[in-house]
Amino acid sequence: MVSVERISFVTTGHEADEQLIREYIVPSLNRLETIEGCEGVRFSRFGQDTRYEKSEVILGIYGEYEAVVEAERERWDELVEEGFAESWSRKGMPFANRPEDVQEILGEAYILGSHMAAEYYETFDERPGLVEEVTDDAGRRYGLWSAFHVLANNIGCDPEEEVDAYDILLRDRLIALTELRGHDFVRTQIDELRAALDELEETVDELEEQGGFEYYDGPE
Repeated sequence: MVSVERISFVTTGHEADEQLIREYIVPSLNRLETIEGCEGVRFSRFGQDTRYEKSEVILGIYGEYEAVVEAERERWDELVEEGFAESWSRKGMPFANRPEDVQEILGEAYILGSHMAAEYYETFDERPGLVEEVTDDAGRRYGLWSAFHVLANNIGCDPEEEVDAYDILLRDRLIALTELRGHDFVRTQIDELRAALDELEETVDELEEQGGFEYYDGPE
């Protein structure tokens, strides 16, 4: 199993997370991975968690992490001096209580997701909404969520796999929200989802009556 170290940068909150990520994390990802022995770098931000006054951005270093720590510790001290972080510290291995195969999958997912996020930061100065007030003729709303579908499609996932993944993701986020927003909040969300699924079933019935809809015509 690959060794992992986490570096925690404590910040003043959500906006400070953004500044640190744009100033140091994103520009450093590829460079850190060229340090001998480093097998991958990922990051996570926590300013969305409103239970705490402060936040942290965690940098995960896979492989021979001591070489990265020694190469970067002076820069991390400078980030504190320059006000991009209040402090930094080492937090040890992530997911230590998870089975080894789960740790491996999560490591791969976090590294890939971090590099995809870096591409986003390099593309956008301000974040587009996951769901924008932009609709088509059928009233379907669009936003950055479309990128999730494009990713799944372009790496060759079939629609059933994609729906299964969103189902697990939805359950995971709702469970997390019991801590972040409270159990009653999640119960309300579940009630709204039930209503939305009932509406979806009605839409499926209507489409069946209409003989389907224009989806993909196939190659010529």
